[in-house]
This record gives sequence, structure tokens and C-alpha cells, in this order.
Amino acid sequence: MNTRSICSFLSIILLAAAVGGCANMQEDSTTFIRMAPTAPPEPFFEEKDQPENPAAEIWRPGYWGYSGIDFFWVEGEYIPRPDPTAVWSPDRWQLRSYGWAFVPGYWE
Repeated sequence: MNTRSICSFLSIILLAAAVGGCANMQEDSTTFIRMAPTAPPEPFFEEKDQPENPAAEIWRPGYWGYSGIDFFWVEGEYIPRPDPTAVWSPDRWQLRSYGWAFVPGYWE
């Protein structure tokens, strides 16, 4: 084999390994934005007033954020509903094989 053939062969092997490794790392299709080595504390119970217009906004519960060093509480808030039938999927932490992943809330 000449040098060019060897380089092409090695490139294919490396590409296959990289693609295979990426597929194995992905546990589900949920996007996350932060990792933590330990589980977050239990959530706080937050008192809330009723919204002026429940059809136009919903309560986004508070959640634990992570600074890279420690957890901190992010207070809940009312957020506008983009559509009268939209359903809020809350912010949450999910245990993965490599740590705790923060998954931000989203509208369905």
C-alpha cells in the first residue's frame, strides 16, 4: 500500500470510530445545557398568586440551576403562553450515565 492509501484507510477508520462513539454517547434525543456531578437538592415549594389571565400565561415552577461549582435556586415565574393549547414541559434534571443533565423547559 502506498502512503495515500494508508492515509485514506486510517481516515475512514477514524471517522467510523467517531460516528460510532457519538451514537453511543447519546442516551436520548433530549437536549441539555448543563451537567452536574451530583443530583440537585429537592425543589422548594413556592407560593404563587393566581394569574390575571390563566389562558394567556402559566406558572413556570422554580428549579435548581448549577454554576459549575454549586446549585442555586431559580425562582418560578409566570410566562406567556404562545398558543392557547400550548403545554409547558418544565425544566428538569435527568440522570445520565455520565452525570446529571439539566434539560430546559419547552412548549409542546
